[in-house]
Amino acid sequence: MAELLVKAEQTGAGPGAYLPGHIKDIQPNGFVWGAKEGPPQFYLLQVPDEFVEENEELTIAEVDGSGELLARRRWTLDLGALPPGIQQAMQTGKVNLPLAVIEAVLKLEDRTPAARPPDDRGRRG
Repeated sequence: MAELLVKAEQTGAGPGAYLPGHIKDIQPNGFVWGAKEGPPQFYLLQVPDEFVEENEELTIAEVDGSGELLARRRWTLDLGALPPGIQQAMQTGKVNLPLAVIEAVLKLEDRTPAARPPDDRGRRG
């Protein structure tokens, strides 16, 4: 098993913002997370090692050809698409997600300007 540290709420604005569902870090099962690395700011999700091995790009930012940051993360977990029982359990501690569930909610982020969060000046792209 591996553990994902997933943002529960937005942090910042613009392309550098962490959005809900962004995977901030991946560690081996049993990793000792910091006191603030849990609800309400983060969720801790346990996933099969094979999921992490097949999806190494989960914590990589998206940049354009010139190296400009387009988004803090390329992939996001659609937390709202998780079953209600899992959503409720995430509020209090670590949750074990079967491979089929996590694969169903993993999404490539939409990079259209309207879909991007506004930056510090209110621009979207």
